[in-house]
Amino acid sequence: MTTDKVKIVSTNIHTMSGDTNLFVRSLTIALVGPTAVLLAAYNKYTCALLIWFFFFFGMLEWSGIRRHIKVALLLDSERGRDDAKHEAIPKEYAAPVFSHSAIIILKAICSSLVIVAACIGVDVFLLFLTLYFLGCTLLTLCGQSDPEKGVSVERQRMDNVMAQSAPTRQVSLSSENSRSEMLLLFLREELRMVAEKGPAELFINFCLEYFGFVWITGVTYPILVYDIEGLGRPWILASLVGNFTVDIVALLVGRSMKGMTHPLCQSISPKKSIEGAVLGVLAGAFIFLWIVNFASGGGVLERGWGPFFLNFTFGLLLGVMGVVGDLLQSLLKRTARIKDSGYLMPGHGGVLDRIDGLLLVFPTMYCCMRFMNLFS
Repeated sequence: MTTDKVKIVSTNIHTMSGDTNLFVRSLTIALVGPTAVLLAAYNKYTCALLIWFFFFFGMLEWSGIRRHIKVALLLDSERGRDDAKHEAIPKEYAAPVFSHSAIIILKAICSSLVIVAACIGVDVFLLFLTLYFLGCTLLTLCGQSDPEKGVSVERQRMDNVMAQSAPTRQVSLSSENSRSEMLLLFLREELRMVAEKGPAELFINFCLEYFGFVWITGVTYPILVYDIEGLGRPWILASLVGNFTVDIVALLVGRSMKGMTHPLCQSISPKKSIEGAVLGVLAGAFIFLWIVNFASGGGVLERGWGPFFLNFTFGLLLGVMGVVGDLLQSLLKRTARIKDSGYLMPGHGGVLDRIDGLLLVFPTMYCCMRFMNLFS
């Protein structure tokens, strides 16, 4: 039995060595990982620049995921009435199929001002979150009072896509042409949703809009704690590197032990394993503990075992939240019927596919630090 398991692991490792996608993924991590750590460690403003990059492109990707989720939810509410429409929509998209408009880019820029607010202070940060909520509410009600405006915007999008794809439509069904056809199909369905659903479409749009903003805002929390002496920068680096470690170890364990593992959450992410998640969380916790201990001059144990176990517990908690964040992203993508959130990061997909764990890890880190300050 043991010999069979060794053979399975050996075969899996051999398969991994020839996996082009895994190689590209590893290369991306090798380039992006150290760059992210250096920018986060250098000073508060380079850290803010890194966070702005993640936030801005994350919001752009979310604008696509949000629309896919909205269409999928409204389609599911009609299931049984017109199954032909369900059959016409693809079971899964490689990524969100539409291009970004000037309005979407402008919204992403405006929402990224939350990073400036975080740099100023916690009070301004909370004020910005409140104002964003009020703004979303007003814009939603304006959409309710003028439903024809939403319909005209969708029609304009369809006209633009048709104009771009018309010259090549008679040539051949290239990948770009196929993507245009999928885009037209999606926009046609979305146009019908906007025209027919009314308040339901607006309400779902509002909920997804604000949820996405609050969710992606999780990446900004390091700015709020960066200046805390002796804790801010070490904890940020430990959380960042620890999360990378969780992802890498979980991936390697899951791939190398394929066929012998147990699914972590079959309905949401079938490829994730319990074994990979557990070993990843443990490895991430030890990395977190080591970085925090190193930053304190190796004096954690000198102050007793209490701080040692406390930091290790925090490391475990951050590792678990990283896995939860990964599962949340998988749930959103499965609901939206897309494989990746984008194309920006080779081997991973989009920015959200890379930082999904951090979107919960950083807020948890902030809560842990506030907890320590509260009871210290």
